[in-house]
Amino acid sequence: MEQFAQTNGIELASSSLYMSEDQLLHSIRTTKKQAGKVVSDKDIANFPANRYKMNLYWDNIKGTFLYQHGLNAFTVHPNKEIEYGDGKTRHVIMITATRMRGVPNYAPKRYIKIK
Repeated sequence: MEQFAQTNGIELASSSLYMSEDQLLHSIRTTKKQAGKVVSDKDIANFPANRYKMNLYWDNIKGTFLYQHGLNAFTVHPNKEIEYGDGKTRHVIMITATRMRGVPNYAPKRYIKIK
């Protein structure tokens, strides 16, 4: 992700991946559970370490990275501004995790496969 960002002029907020409580709760919200799209707790917890083994895509439309392995997909924003009580800061942050229903088919006009 870092090499692709640097080569393509994409600003990364940091070299660390941030996973907020809000985004984790967003990943397991009720509507996702009802649709069968929730990634297991274990897979979410292991995502930071396992992302180096996953397929990696750049989403040209949303300006996000997508890590994918099997039916699990994790969306990462490279420079998301988060507001805290004492001000704002930017993070490379996991936005959501989704369990897909079938084999992913990433449209080449929208997604660039990085690895």
